[in-house]
Amino acid sequence: EKSGEKKEIIIVTDNKDVSMIRREIIACYLNNYNMITLKGKELDKYAPTIRQTLHNLMGMEILEENYRVIAAKDFIDLQEVVIEEMVRKIDNIARSMIEDIPQLLEKDISESIIQRDDQLNRMVFLITRVMKQTLGDPQHANKKNILSIKRIIELWEVIFHIEKIADFLKRIARNMVRIKQRKDVLRDLLKIYSNIKKLYWDTLKAYHNKDSQTAMTLSGHKR
Repeated sequence: EKSGEKKEIIIVTDNKDVSMIRREIIACYLNNYNMITLKGKELDKYAPTIRQTLHNLMGMEILEENYRVIAAKDFIDLQEVVIEEMVRKIDNIARSMIEDIPQLLEKDISESIIQRDDQLNRMVFLITRVMKQTLGDPQHANKKNILSIKRIIELWEVIFHIEKIADFLKRIARNMVRIKQRKDVLRDLLKIYSNIKKLYWDTLKAYHNKDSQTAMTLSGHKR
């Protein structure tokens, strides 16, 4: 039997580059460590990246920080997180980003769109964590998350694609600001964009309605 006990880990940062430290923090989060402590002789030079990485992990809060130690604790109750509800939430965030892209012609709201991508990424990390916890310790998982392996794989594929779409929307927001004076270019781009927007709307509607026939038809338009 699994105990469902809280897990703690210490990450030693000596002789590691900052990207490795970041990967270790994320891996510990995804593997459901509730307390993550980082220690190192030169920890202070990595502190800004460590703080940002922890900020990007939903529920993680720094409890202690000095020049040699940063300790963070997870305050998320995974029993309260429902995978399928979270998938709908990230879909809604992506929809809001899609809806706002054309507004960049009138006003620079690129930072707002970029921040929503960051929020979506935080939710994807959390969903991944809940999926791993559910599969690894179903006895202590939220009963609403006890799904078939097939269903979990389907949901993972959906969030993977939505996350990638959000990344591209973030890049579009950055580029739109740079080229918005080119009215001739933007006119053509927005026409294509409008078609893509409708395809996303219709595809996710088919997905949520479990309308496989419509989904098959729409898939033929994606390229």
